[in-house]
Amino acid sequence: MIPNKASNLAKRLEQLFIAIKLVYASPFLKIAKSYADSIGQTVEESKMAVVIQKVVGNEYNNRFYPDFSGTAASYNYYPLGDNMEPEDRIAHIALGLGKIIVDGGAVLHFCPKYPKTNFYSTPDILLNQSQRDFFAIDMTKEEFDYTVDDPFLIQLDFDAAIKDNTLTNIADTYDFDNKMLRSGYFGEGSPVITFNKQLKLDTLPLADIITRILSLGERAMGCSIEVEFAGNFSQKSDEVNKFYLLQIRPFLRQEAQLLEDFGSVEVEQIFVYSNQVSGNLVRKDIRDIVYVKPDSFNKMATLDIVQELDEINANLVKNDIPYILIGFGRWGTADKFLGIPAKWNNLSGAKIIIEAELENFQVDFSQGSHFFQNIITSNIGYFHLKYHSQDHKLDWTWLEKQKVITETKYLKHIQVKSHLKIRIDAQKREGFIIKP
Repeated sequence: MIPNKASNLAKRLEQLFIAIKLVYASPFLKIAKSYADSIGQTVEESKMAVVIQKVVGNEYNNRFYPDFSGTAASYNYYPLGDNMEPEDRIAHIALGLGKIIVDGGAVLHFCPKYPKTNFYSTPDILLNQSQRDFFAIDMTKEEFDYTVDDPFLIQLDFDAAIKDNTLTNIADTYDFDNKMLRSGYFGEGSPVITFNKQLKLDTLPLADIITRILSLGERAMGCSIEVEFAGNFSQKSDEVNKFYLLQIRPFLRQEAQLLEDFGSVEVEQIFVYSNQVSGNLVRKDIRDIVYVKPDSFNKMATLDIVQELDEINANLVKNDIPYILIGFGRWGTADKFLGIPAKWNNLSGAKIIIEAELENFQVDFSQGSHFFQNIITSNIGYFHLKYHSQDHKLDWTWLEKQKVITETKYLKHIQVKSHLKIRIDAQKREGFIIKP
């Protein structure tokens, strides 16, 4: 994105030419080549056209950005609750340019079919996982440094948004004394991006607009789709709010390997199976498992379990070793009697997280809601295993026979002889972990 505000027309034209050349060169970036490999294409087969578009937004204090931007997709790998289905779609929305969404930053998630459903279990979790900064175009910069990504973009904290008065329509205020949200933001206190006026009060019917666009796009393209959008709120009484559709494209399932046939797997080869899962992935790079020992688990000692896990996790992260994490009750719960109140930093190396049950300790599936943002951006697989369910399985006998790397009072870290095969299929709502 370029500001188109250089001191003379020739310089602005030169910057446009450079931008076009960089777009044409982008398939040769390492990240683009790896993506092409994952879908069976090569750079040589790629074809490209360049579209020049106006950036949506307004200028505030020499910075340019939209009041909101977002993405939406036909399919949701992390549906919450009993009512929400993967086909109910998902949207992500933020203040400022959409780079923060594409980069996996902290933004607001909502289901267009259930826009009033809260993805965050408590206001303080929403505060901790909500957007804290945003991107804009720097309108004062004139030189094009093409050796860096997005040379004209700047990342700003909310002090700039408060000065620009762009939080009024989209934020509420967190009350630290009462640990609750106050409706609206009026320039004081801690702002929390909620888009409640649009999603719950329909001052701008975002959910309906996105649902209609996705429905039209699916019919037109004959497949699941993704869209990008942005918009501005009216600044005068005689103006209307504006919603812009920026991109529409077929929705590529994250893992082409899901086509691999797991139907021929023998029952005794299955280590874990569940039909209560979140995510969509195939992994074949994990040998390590960290689990809470069933005989040692004590819901009165969950804080001690967190402390032990933190040390094991830190060592695995330091050595770049991905692992499966198994525990009882809810991971990340604020109530230490409903599960294990780990924070994200205590289990950040886990790539598959399992919530199991014991005969005397049975708790509903949390679906990772306590660190939902991190689960999504890290594409972590989540399993729930109900006690004595015929639809769920975890082979504890096999697990106990594996090589022990570390053992503490409450935890074991084991390593299997070769890589496990892991699959979570969002469409079928089932997940497997296959023994080596």
